[in-house]
Amino acid sequence: MTLLSEEYIIFGVLETRTVPSLVVVDFVSGPPEPQRLCDVKHAFTFYFPPFAQKASIIDVDVRSDPSPSWAPNSELPVPFFTSRHHRIYVITILVAPNGIMIEPKTLQFFALGKFFISLTRKFADQVPAYIDWPAWGPKGTRMLVFPYRVEWFTRYVYGSRYVTTNGRVGLGDEHVYIYEFNQTMVRWKKRNITNDTTSADTGTTTESAEDPTKADNLKSAQRCVIVTAPSRFADREIFQVEVETKLGYCMTLWEIPQEWRPRSVMCSEDGIVIVVSQQVRGKCNRPLIRST
Repeated sequence: MTLLSEEYIIFGVLETRTVPSLVVVDFVSGPPEPQRLCDVKHAFTFYFPPFAQKASIIDVDVRSDPSPSWAPNSELPVPFFTSRHHRIYVITILVAPNGIMIEPKTLQFFALGKFFISLTRKFADQVPAYIDWPAWGPKGTRMLVFPYRVEWFTRYVYGSRYVTTNGRVGLGDEHVYIYEFNQTMVRWKKRNITNDTTSADTGTTTESAEDPTKADNLKSAQRCVIVTAPSRFADREIFQVEVETKLGYCMTLWEIPQEWRPRSVMCSEDGIVIVVSQQVRGKCNRPLIRST
């Protein structure tokens, strides 16, 4: 559960093992006494694409940072800071294809907070509102699929930025991937493509988070990719239908020294923190901090 605004909260709900949903609740307009979710009037339920009958949803999690009301100390000489309207929400669904719990996959849906706010205004006269996937998902989200369980408890999202190693903890590919979902920045970079930037504006069928931004697919000089075309995911062990998502993003690639192995990554407004393992008289963990 996390704050969407000063009046709304957003959280994931698992109704059955194959029916996850997102729920946005206006906690200001509701009564002060506790209520069952099914009795809450000022609520908006967002449904995902239908999952395969043999798939088992293990958990649903929603993350975003900082809080909607956050602002730097007014006494600090900060020229600018992350807009409260440009925060990305990471909805993580852990699913076991065919019900095999030892081989889970991680689905991550990315959506901007202001997008959810606009939908609450659109459906305000229909509360409690129930919004099916075609009415919100394809246009307002981007889905990445990881063939393993990702870390849930690290600070991998801040503002409109998301960071990952695209590999199992301790067994990464010596690269860190920074995804930027600020749509103003995406449009600006698309108009000002340089030699170290490539554009991936062709429709793609993605089987994992590495496509179309896999390090091996980028030339050494191309360490930034812009993705604005729809991505399509078709895996009948997970979904009953092909899933299309369209939210644009930029992905920047950082290379980590070969003798290091990333174990965890975190991000803040102006930096990336990478916890790595370095072989120096035995294995040890140490942080590597890089400003952005």
